[in-house]
Amino acid sequence: MANTTGLFTHQATRRTFLSGTAAAAAMLALSACSPGGGGAGGGGGGGTVSLLANDSADWEKQLRDVIAAYQGKNSSTTVNLLNIADGEQYNTKVKTQALAKTLPDIYYVRTLELAAHAEAGWLQPLDGFIKDTKNSVNRADFYPAVEAQFSAGGKLVALPEDMSGYGIYVNKTMFDELGIPVPNGDWTWDDFYEISEAFTLKEGGKQTRWGGFVNGSSWGMRGVMKANGGEVFSEDGSRAIVDNDANIATFEQINAAIKAGAVPSSEGLPTGVDPFAGGLVAMFMNGSWYAAGAKEAIADKFEWEIVALPKGSTGKREIATAGGGWGLSRDAKNVDAAWKFLDYLGSEPVQSTIPYLQSALVTARTTDPARDLLFPAIGQDAAAISYPPLWAKYEIAYGNRVASLMNGGDPRETLTAIQEETNR
Repeated sequence: MANTTGLFTHQATRRTFLSGTAAAAAMLALSACSPGGGGAGGGGGGGTVSLLANDSADWEKQLRDVIAAYQGKNSSTTVNLLNIADGEQYNTKVKTQALAKTLPDIYYVRTLELAAHAEAGWLQPLDGFIKDTKNSVNRADFYPAVEAQFSAGGKLVALPEDMSGYGIYVNKTMFDELGIPVPNGDWTWDDFYEISEAFTLKEGGKQTRWGGFVNGSSWGMRGVMKANGGEVFSEDGSRAIVDNDANIATFEQINAAIKAGAVPSSEGLPTGVDPFAGGLVAMFMNGSWYAAGAKEAIADKFEWEIVALPKGSTGKREIATAGGGWGLSRDAKNVDAAWKFLDYLGSEPVQSTIPYLQSALVTARTTDPARDLLFPAIGQDAAAISYPPLWAKYEIAYGNRVASLMNGGDPRETLTAIQEETNR
């Protein structure tokens, strides 16, 4: 039987997650507008609040239920929701409205893009609102990684709504068959690669099974690099510094594992096959959003569970996280009413009743009891890093060369090229 804990009940059909970040950069450069309107203060305010969301149909229904509950308690306020499910169309809508200075009162923004939006002046800082008004949001609930990702220029500019991170999906059945204990989370990347070698299987001169799979995503690997002592950006986020020795060593270790047959290269897996659900790998580095789909794909083929990412050479995990939240726009016309509803959206009672948070994505709060059950160590071990405005350029440069990094190419040469293109 597959893992059927109640935390995997709902499908992860939330939204086209983390899409379109590269396209956002070009339009941001056109909007050298300064923040306007609003300001902290005012705890009341009725009227109309406009809300722009990027949700799938199932989550839109949940959001409308939240809105209805709020309006039931605040009859003087009407919340008008516009939801655009398609990620690319959503990004276009936000950029178009930002250039026209007609952004809605509140809109959803991803952490990968948040700093760029703040630098362009599209978001109002929230520190004053939280400090000067009686509110439901308690920043002490947030993990350091959450605080970092939803802040820009030292100021909080959005309230967290969801966060995702990486872990290791483990095929317990495969481990049991070889008599190897399932890792308990107290392990290192050295352990990961050593264990992976035990699962190597070749049939007819062709490798058909690997022990582990390392996800080469731009932000997932940023956490792995940091756990090994490597940084991607300078402390102020103004330039890429990714070609340092620690990062080179991270990819050299991956290269060695590829050559040993412990993990597949980016070209080593058959096209169109889920390597974990298809039984091609025993350990699968992937995000929290994968969990619900994994339950359906695996069904009763084998037993599985999720364990925390290995620790790096620093002795830390530095789990990469990303997500999104609700920002108060520069163009908000009904600031007091918008803040009151935004505060409600960010409150623990609202977030804790959202079903999808118990399936594929996770809340931003230390007080969420499901976090450690669903995805081990994602909160306390999440890297307290943000995504600077330079992120979009880095993501393009990295994406252009990730195949080389994950296919045995020269890490030093590749990382230097990524750095140079990002800083150009």
